[in-house]
Amino acid sequence: MGVEEQRFVLSLFTPTNGKQRQRKKGRSYLTDTLLQSIGALPKGAVFSVFKKHHNREAVEVYNFLINCDDAIFENATRELKEKLNEGLFMYAFSTALLHRKSAAVLPPSWQIAPRQFFSTSHIAASRRKASTPESDHEPDHDNEHDLFLTGTLRDPEFRLAWFREDVGLNDHHWSWHTVYPHKGVGTPPETKNRQGELFYYMHQQMLARYDAERLAVGLMRVLPLQEPDEPILEGYNPHLTDHYGVGQYSARPAGMVLASDFTNPDEPYTIREHKHYINRLEDAIKLGVFIGKDHFNPTVTIDNLGATVEASISSPNSELYGSVHNMGHDLISLITDPDGRYKQSPGPMEDTLTAVRDPVFFRHHKFVDNLFCQHKSRLPPYTKGDLEFANITVDGILVQTKDESEPNVLKTFMEERLVQVQDALFHDADETNPKELPHAKVEVIVNTASHREFEYKLTVTNNSSKEVVGVFRIFLAPRHDELGEPYEPEAQRRLFIEMDKFAETLPTGTPIEISRASTKSSVVRPRVRTHEDLTEQVKQGNHPPDQSTINFCRCGWPSNLLVPRGTAQGMTFDLFVIVTDWRADRVGNLGLGLGTSYCGSKSSQYPDRRSMGFPFDRRLPKKETDKSTKKIDQKIDPPPQKNDIQTLAEDYSNMQATSVKVVFEGKTEAHGYPEVLNY
Repeated sequence: MGVEEQRFVLSLFTPTNGKQRQRKKGRSYLTDTLLQSIGALPKGAVFSVFKKHHNREAVEVYNFLINCDDAIFENATRELKEKLNEGLFMYAFSTALLHRKSAAVLPPSWQIAPRQFFSTSHIAASRRKASTPESDHEPDHDNEHDLFLTGTLRDPEFRLAWFREDVGLNDHHWSWHTVYPHKGVGTPPETKNRQGELFYYMHQQMLARYDAERLAVGLMRVLPLQEPDEPILEGYNPHLTDHYGVGQYSARPAGMVLASDFTNPDEPYTIREHKHYINRLEDAIKLGVFIGKDHFNPTVTIDNLGATVEASISSPNSELYGSVHNMGHDLISLITDPDGRYKQSPGPMEDTLTAVRDPVFFRHHKFVDNLFCQHKSRLPPYTKGDLEFANITVDGILVQTKDESEPNVLKTFMEERLVQVQDALFHDADETNPKELPHAKVEVIVNTASHREFEYKLTVTNNSSKEVVGVFRIFLAPRHDELGEPYEPEAQRRLFIEMDKFAETLPTGTPIEISRASTKSSVVRPRVRTHEDLTEQVKQGNHPPDQSTINFCRCGWPSNLLVPRGTAQGMTFDLFVIVTDWRADRVGNLGLGLGTSYCGSKSSQYPDRRSMGFPFDRRLPKKETDKSTKKIDQKIDPPPQKNDIQTLAEDYSNMQATSVKVVFEGKTEAHGYPEVLNY
């Protein structure tokens, strides 16, 4: 069944004799209930999970497909593809396939929907190259027109376009929202274990990483979009279109303000309403209690706060607290045509596949993250008992870059890679014309960041009388702020980036050396299987692993962006490790596989009992002072105590911190034809 099911999934992408393969005509394979609830969103419109009426239709479709009989699954899928809006079908089918007891997988989103990553003109130019003898020639790497660029250096934010527009980063964000749909999965629908907390943590980590990149290029850290009606100083033009290259995502000039007196007729909603919901959320955070339904008023937790901010079905009271996150996306995306009078398409903030590209995405999410921080700041600081692991001593930590002699130096660079875009879920007339060689390799060149492989080398001693299992939590954060001043731990903690988390057995006695390869990080995603990989797998008749037996999903941080890019001179970061008791922290028999830190496990509980981001999610205890030292002369001020993360770590034997340099080597030379992009 596995090979045939995968063959069917791939057939949805393959044009045959100038036309997409059609289902067998005849009776409908859909239920009457489903037929009555779909088709409201027309083809060619931009689908958004942030719009309630779009999402209602998508939920009906993916729950139908999840529970669909194997005997009719293929025909029902083809019928839905014919009837549904393209983006809605892509989201619903992807979500269903991921949660269905299936061995088949979809190719990555940049191959499913290449026009959400590259301009139509850029793809057309690449297609013309592929259909001429010149396609055998190497591209001109000195010609910037080989690269898809959305702006110029006149815009300060363009300095980080390479990060925001990274193919893997945008795929990660879209994939996460298909793994964790906010309207739940199943009948009746349910959200997953700690989904609200994971919503908070995944986006908080995106912000921490983006802030590190901003500091590296001389920009201020992200400022929150605090007031819904304040001017948005950042403009953006995505140069992207719909699946057929017709409707273009709207551009937003710098300095625009959300219109307060216009409402979207499809979903009436005003700035005034938005502010009311924000005020109610802030009141609940201050009181520590939500006003729930049916006289049940739950205590505010990070999990139900995440559910409320996103307005998932687990929100204690979505009617009272609204959908601050989702409607923020919607309002911003409609800023150039809020009531649809000009029939303009929304901006990239409307779509989880394109939102990260826009600088305002991070400003909106910094505002959302500040709500979570208001809650976290009301919690007591971690105590020494929370942080220590008795009898465990971390004697040392360093990083060693592959083929480099100097320790604690990480190397990053930019390189050109190829993205293959000849196969897509939807094709226009030109693309399906046999004369255009639909099976030729159509490749777009991207400029992407990467790093040289490295290892963590740790020395640990277990001074207890019995063997223990420790979980190593490794973080990285910039040492200095925008003015070059060193951070104090409380100001620095929101900048700490989780780099890895893994368990290791610690025998008693002498110190042991532990090496951990960067390629095994719990942050990065499993290797993506492209359309070409899956096609070859089907040709060979290899049965793919049963996805229902795999507990880790396809989302996760792109491996090429694991290390912040740093600077040419070398940017100083603090590398921090804390070891805690895995036998106390572990949930069930779950392990820490690839992608689990930001994406959890696909169908089970989050594998780590600790708060996500521990120990930096809450206020840290202050450095202990030496009470044995007495002041002899009260007129003489004591010397100022050093206050940084390394000094704080000295109070705990199970912690260690050190300085590392991240050196950006610039752009690597292209030797021949660039390699094909994968993660």
